[in-house]
Amino acid sequence: MKLILYNGSVIEDSYAGKADNVRLKQPDQATKFDTLTIHFDISELIDKAIEKEQITDDYRFQTYTELLATIDKTKKDNNRTVDNISNDIINQTNSVVTYMDKNKTKAPVKSQYKLDSIKGEKKLQLLTNAYSRLDNLKTSLDTKNKELDPSVKYFSKVVIYQQRILTYSFTCIIFFMIGASLGSIIRKGGMGVPVIIAIVIFIIFYVINVGFENIAWSGKMSPYLAAWLPNIILFPFGILMTYKALTDSQLFDSEKYKAFFKPITKLFVKQKEHQRYQ
Repeated sequence: MKLILYNGSVIEDSYAGKADNVRLKQPDQATKFDTLTIHFDISELIDKAIEKEQITDDYRFQTYTELLATIDKTKKDNNRTVDNISNDIINQTNSVVTYMDKNKTKAPVKSQYKLDSIKGEKKLQLLTNAYSRLDNLKTSLDTKNKELDPSVKYFSKVVIYQQRILTYSFTCIIFFMIGASLGSIIRKGGMGVPVIIAIVIFIIFYVINVGFENIAWSGKMSPYLAAWLPNIILFPFGILMTYKALTDSQLFDSEKYKAFFKPITKLFVKQKEHQRYQ
């Protein structure tokens, strides 16, 4: 922690704890300053706070078992919020039925008017009121959705964080399968080619991981699926690479691919006439 002081004086007490007659002999020494910066080490306080579990409300400081309780609590809170929103919307759209249920004296139900039978300004007024009511309902729904978004995002974050405790373990195994296979398959080009291919694979995995995470945060995908889907996508590739390495396959042999695409390239490349026949 840093403390910055401005326009002050520093006075040294060289006779602290001594008698008054001795302290009177202390010279008047004061050092003026424009800016004085003092640093305090609070790492010990932070460590004690963590040990006392004063900041364990943050899911990032919780264990796998504690996260289960947090997920359960968050799910109940979200369900309660959804129920409140649903009841509010139902009350707005079904106020007539609510009034009839609360009314003890049941009056006979009147027949509904048909819109075609109403003419003139009354019909226009009914249509205007209906449109205004629908517009208010739409605005209310948009507002409720915005209120619900932070809860959905927080729930997805907690679930993904918990599941990644498991998924990242499998990710290490998958990357080991891919990395070991690359080192066995690619025998030309030294270490450069396998490293470049490994970096490309990691970037692809990272993009997929972040993409599914953002989709889960928006509530369009289950956070459990979003946490495991990158591994599910990458695992078959790891199996393929391991199989190719065990069978000594020339997976990255450029000559092999040139021979495969040669019939296609012939259609677009004009062959040069031999010099003998020119």
